[in-house]
Amino acid sequence: MQINYISPVTFGYSKRSQKYLEDNIGKIEDPALQSAVLDYSKTCNQMEDTVKINEKKKGAKYNNSDYVGLFLSMKDTLLSNVVMLLDGADEYLESEYDYYSSSLKRCKNKDKNWRQNILDQIRFWNSDIGKTDEEIKNELEEARKYKATGQMQIADVLKTYGAHKERNEDKVSSTDEEPVVEKLARTEFSPKGMDDVMGMEKLKSELTEDVIEPVNNPEQAKLDLIEYGKRLPSGILLYGPPGCGKTYIIEALSAEIGGDVYVMNNANTGSKFVNQTSNNIRQSFEYIYKKGDESEKPVILFMDELDAMTSDRDNFQSNEDIKATAALLKYIEGAKAHNVIVIGATNKYDMIDPAIRRRFDTKRYVGLPDKKQRMSLLANNLSKKSKGQKLLEDKEALEVLAGLSDGYSCHSINIIADDASMLALKRGRADISLEDFDNAISETDEEKIDEALYKPKSNKKTIGFAPSAAMVLKPRTDRLALDPKKE
Repeated sequence: MQINYISPVTFGYSKRSQKYLEDNIGKIEDPALQSAVLDYSKTCNQMEDTVKINEKKKGAKYNNSDYVGLFLSMKDTLLSNVVMLLDGADEYLESEYDYYSSSLKRCKNKDKNWRQNILDQIRFWNSDIGKTDEEIKNELEEARKYKATGQMQIADVLKTYGAHKERNEDKVSSTDEEPVVEKLARTEFSPKGMDDVMGMEKLKSELTEDVIEPVNNPEQAKLDLIEYGKRLPSGILLYGPPGCGKTYIIEALSAEIGGDVYVMNNANTGSKFVNQTSNNIRQSFEYIYKKGDESEKPVILFMDELDAMTSDRDNFQSNEDIKATAALLKYIEGAKAHNVIVIGATNKYDMIDPAIRRRFDTKRYVGLPDKKQRMSLLANNLSKKSKGQKLLEDKEALEVLAGLSDGYSCHSINIIADDASMLALKRGRADISLEDFDNAISETDEEKIDEALYKPKSNKKTIGFAPSAAMVLKPRTDRLALDPKKE
């Protein structure tokens, strides 16, 4: 973006930036947080006054002092929070860049000046600020020259170059940079559609209404939009206990709409290097945006373990967490315009930053399997084993097994079924029996799940995980005598 307004260089700090902050602070819902941000900004302004006074007295060497280092660290934190809390704050960044670039031009000693450090921080949040087309072309050429040796990343340069070329109605060539997202590969075990998902009737109905029908019947979707304002969700958040089939149902959803699924998680975006996590997130979304723009069907970006990528601000450990969250806020918001449906999954709902949760306008709980789903899981497992056919044909025994497996996740039920099969094998290659399942449940390390631990808590910001609370195992006595009618 071009800077059209050149603010006067004042001795202390940018008055225009401070005014922007005061005028827009009301966008933050929490009054206490509003006050804290303004106070923090005023503290930074006071420190900047001191930095400039001492710089004038002590000369260029003062630029390397500990006080200047502390000020720069605080300034970086302020920029990060303003961008995150005020959804980008482009005008604020423009004002800050304008002020410090003008101030730097007036400095006699520009080498390693602290003003340049702040300009670099601003460009991290909006790399398009302050660069001409010619500068970006030169950077792009240098990036390509050194790409083979791994000395430079070109994704950010391409983004900035693309933004400038777009204004000139030109096309930018695509990058060969490897994305950090992974395409979800379909296997023989992948669902062919929602009919392959056992149970979850309410969730399947909701996803069909929210996504499948609008995508597969665009004319009806257009009419629904005109008459009722119904739109495709900007984002869907699936939450609930682990091992209950979140990934499986996303595969089924993608099969129904005929779109590709790409996976992003903390394992492929997280980095120990400064700014790299945010860069990975930005690179991933730009890649997905491109895929969505090229596809007729919506592309699904599946953000697994969302809680690990963006914690509640009360739990932030470093400024890198703030940058990563701010990047996610920006790019999740823009996904819908690029034919991308963002789907997040978590088993720690209350640990996700509230601002991120608000980006997902559709939230669906994926809970433990109900009786029908448990019976289907058990039948499916036994159907693949010749020694399980006799038990499979005993409908009453399956009902008892469904009762025994109440409280376990889908993943745990399959593990228990496999353990029961191994016990039958050890009994002299016998048929798999009800007793084998009972013994497998008694000996398993799989834990029953207390669903209350995984549902949102309105009065708490984080979930209190107590391992002992999750281990609610029924005593073995009389388990075989469970009355299935009481299920």
